[in-house]
Order: sequence, then C-alpha cells, then structure tokens
Amino acid sequence: MELGLSGKTAVVTGGAKGFGRAVCRVLAEEGANVVMNYRSGKDEAEALIRQMNQECPGKVFGFQGDMMEESDRKGLFLAACEQFGGADILVNNAASWTTSMAAKMPEEDFRRVLEMNLTVPFLLSQKLICHLTESGKKGSILNVVSKAGIMGSKRNHSHYASSKAGLIGLTKSLARETAEYGITVNAIAPGYMKTDMLMKSFKDKKDEEEQNKKIPIGRIADPREVANAAVFLVSERASYFTGITFDATGGMLMC
Repeated sequence: MELGLSGKTAVVTGGAKGFGRAVCRVLAEEGANVVMNYRSGKDEAEALIRQMNQECPGKVFGFQGDMMEESDRKGLFLAACEQFGGADILVNNAASWTTSMAAKMPEEDFRRVLEMNLTVPFLLSQKLICHLTESGKKGSILNVVSKAGIMGSKRNHSHYASSKAGLIGLTKSLARETAEYGITVNAIAPGYMKTDMLMKSFKDKKDEEEQNKKIPIGRIADPREVANAAVFLVSERASYFTGITFDATGGMLMC
C-alpha cells in the first residue's frame, strides 16, 4: 500500500534507540524525510544515521538536543526547515521512565517525568500546529503513550502512568482543536517490545517466557511491527482517523 509519505518531513524525538529508531527507519523506507532527534549517545546515533542514509540516501538528518530545553525545541524545527523546507509530521516518542514507589518518590522526580512526558509533547505539538496553520498545510501528530496510561502502573511508575494518561487526554483535545485545519492527532500505546532496554532487564530466558505468557498473542513484539502501525497513523491513508489511541499491546488491553 502506498502511504503517501514521499516528500513529507517527519520530526521524531528519541529517534536513535528502541521504538523511535524503528519508526525513523520505516518512515525513511516509505519515502519520508526524517529529522531524528537524540539527546545522548552521539557516536552511536551518527553511525545509525550514516547507515540509514546509505539505505535511503539523503532521507535522515540527525539533531542532538534535549527537548526539555526551549532552545533545542526551536532548533529541532529550524533544522527541519533548513534541511527539508519544513515539517509535516511530529512523533512525540522521547520519554522519561524512572522507578520509585509513590510514598518515597521525590517531588522533583514526579515533576520532571510529567514535564518530559506531557509538557514537552504539548510544546512541540504547539510548534508544529503553528507551523502548519501558518503555511496552510495539513499534517499529523502521533503521541507515543503506553498501556500504563490506560490501565495504570502496577508499581513504582505512578508518575509515568500519570504522564501517559495525560498525554492520551492531550491527544483527544488537540485532535478536536485541529481537525478543521486538516491536522490529525493520534496516539499509539505499545506493549512490550524487544528493545535493548527491555531485553537487558530479563535475568534469563525464563523471564522472557514468563512475560510472553502475559500477552494474549503470546510473544513480545518486534519494534518494527509496532512502528508499521505508527507510520500508517501519520500517513495519508489514515487521514480520517483522529483522536484515537491505537492498541499495540498484543491484546494486553483486553485483559
């Protein structure tokens, strides 16, 4: 299926690792220009960008910056304008995920997670919406949320779950405000994916097998499987969908 992404420019935060990396790769393969934001791991990120540009020549530009900083948020969109003439798509993927029981959680930790996972996506979305409406272009925003934002966290991540629940509410609110301008705003809620961070958390193969039993489909997703759905949601083929949260958990939200 042709997704209509050729010539479009997507800005992806947290694009050098895990799910963000898979999203950037699929976007580039589908013909989109990609501005890949990353905060740390410069050598690894630049090696990845070189590799992706060998596979999809001239499609990926890297921007190192901390999205908690307004100057870096401005720089991210400036890079999109300078490199590709503007931006059409925003994928709010970067997030903070720390661990602490609520009773012992420092207030600063709670505030920081909410700022990174909710305030930053709002501010970046605001920039894209202004850019699109001023230029008279249509576009798409995709917020990466979590099953924790729908079901709540089991323990140790109340701040993370709260931020993602807020991001789902923001998705619906922005969708209502921007629909008349031809801008869609959706969310995707991944479950467990075979990212480096998750796989390193398993003590052994038995840990992974126990996790698989909790997923109705019976296995942890490859990030690319979920990235395929994410890229569809920002494509012209999904132009009639807005305000939705796409369940990409392998059926866990049914439980």
